Amino acid sequence: MEVLVVAERLAGEEAMHGVMKVIRPVGVHSEAAVARRQHQARIIQIALGNHDEAAAERLAEFPHGGGQLLEHVQGVETEYGVNRVEPQVVWTSIDSEALFSLQSANGKDSGLRCAIHYLTGRYPKYVKSEAANLARDEATAALFFASAAGKRVAYIPAVGSMSDALLEKIRHVDLLLFDGTFWSDDELARVLGSGETAHQMGHIPVEESLRLLKNIEVGRKMFIHLKNTNPILNEASREHQVVRQAGWEVAEDNWQVEL
Repeated sequence: MEVLVVAERLAGEEAMHGVMKVIRPVGVHSEAAVARRQHQARIIQIALGNHDEAAAERLAEFPHGGGQLLEHVQGVETEYGVNRVEPQVVWTSIDSEALFSLQSANGKDSGLRCAIHYLTGRYPKYVKSEAANLARDEATAALFFASAAGKRVAYIPAVGSMSDALLEKIRHVDLLLFDGTFWSDDELARVLGSGETAHQMGHIPVEESLRLLKNIEVGRKMFIHLKNTNPILNEASREHQVVRQAGWEVAEDNWQVEL
């Protein structure tokens, strides 16, 4: 039997087309064997968030008479995608600015210390059931790591605005890993024809970050968390050259940095 699983776009991510790996089914229902021939193809479409209505419109794109074979699953809670197998996800409260140790998988002290600086912003659209119980000023966070040798790393993959407090904490770190999601504020609309702005999604565009962090005193600085629409991924692009000339690096998969 052929099984085709089609995942609709995630709400708020108008251009996302990904691959879903089913770890375990959310629900199982029995079905009489005579109701479907064993060689008949099945099309299972999963629509998340506000794209439930889009499922029907997409059927015409599929072969095998998709309209008759579709099994459309709606209203899937996102927590199934985060916590597939207990206890895969364990929630721990962390006080802002309090230094704590990071342990290895076997419970040993890694020698690294970490502090969190909470950033104002909005929670992603997939945060639903827990949003009412979460503080708005804890929607995103910057992480600051320190080694036993005194080396410091700032990890800030999502930041919607820059504050004096954040700038001061970044200053003099040995490595700055900073939000490089979008190059421009209107990137999605310009490249894909629709979508929210970078600021609406909680990201400072790189072209603005270059100005805001122009005089920041750090060791190395890298843009991370890059969306595939960001032109700085193309080493031949003007935008990539602007970033490099400003003293920034563009992180790549599997990079290891020694400080």
